[in-house]
Amino acid sequence: MAATLTRRTLALGLAAAAGMPSLARAQSGKSLTIYVGFAAGGAVDLYARLVGKFMAQELGLASAIVQNMPGAGSIEAANRLYNSAPKDGLTIGVLGRGIVTEPLFENANARYVPAKFNWIGSPSRENATVLSYGNSKFRTLDDLRKFEMKVGATGPGAEGYSFSRVLNAVLGTKLRPILGYTGSADILQALERGEIDGSAGLSWAAAIRGTHPHWVRDKLVTPILQLGQAPFAELEGAPRVMDLIENPADKQLYSIFSSRLEYAFPFIAPPGVSDADVARLRAGFDRAMKNPDFLAEAAKIALDVNPLSGEQMTGLIDNIFRSDPATLQRAAAIMKP
Repeated sequence: MAATLTRRTLALGLAAAAGMPSLARAQSGKSLTIYVGFAAGGAVDLYARLVGKFMAQELGLASAIVQNMPGAGSIEAANRLYNSAPKDGLTIGVLGRGIVTEPLFENANARYVPAKFNWIGSPSRENATVLSYGNSKFRTLDDLRKFEMKVGATGPGAEGYSFSRVLNAVLGTKLRPILGYTGSADILQALERGEIDGSAGLSWAAAIRGTHPHWVRDKLVTPILQLGQAPFAELEGAPRVMDLIENPADKQLYSIFSSRLEYAFPFIAPPGVSDADVARLRAGFDRAMKNPDFLAEAAKIALDVNPLSGEQMTGLIDNIFRSDPATLQRAAAIMKP
């Protein structure tokens, strides 16, 4: 597995270097700085590096510089982006999608106001799964209800933590998040070693199929549940959680979590950036999504492209902020460590 990730990361780095405009040819000697809330080699990091490369080109910048800041499901990077990042239109973040809801869930470590961020876009929408690896006893929802399943997570607010807690509440599963991993690559290595039993919330296309196609080809992983809002053809053998929930209040609760998969890899600018710079960043992102070279490189390394604009992201996130207060209070209680 490590060799697969190394080859992919190296290939992406070489492609980025080959395609980057020189300082002499760039319109500016400035760079786009990207805070990434996870370690190098995972799905979020791969999207950040590839999209960042083409955003920099579209914005006439010399390069894109990635700074990996893993910790607490990217809450540490969100705090940095919100509280101390330059408001110069040249600094953005690619963070975990859970950062939108953590302040609403009363996470004291989340020292930011999500509504004040500027949403630039997401290169893809996602489905995610609860899955097991190898010859595991975890194959069905009944197994998840009978036996405790250890799943990896970076910290409170990360997908493995959040989805475990809400699935235990609405479906009666026995998912136990194990915290302290640095990102999806680290979690998948732990899964392969048998250190954990499965994963809950990792992106199927980017984190599983994208980095470990042989796992899918050789049926080394068993998808047990689909976590997204829309059915995913590749996962037709795994039931969709929303179809399994009967209680309307539970459906409303779960939708707060599943909606984050629609803005799967959020590119975000800090608060205080001028409207003109936000518009410029969004336009650069949108142009990058249509760039034929970007689409070719994404296909080469098996990254799906199904983009969401900054305006579309803003609408989705505003809907979360308008959720029923009682439902948000219930979600906060479920998420408490």
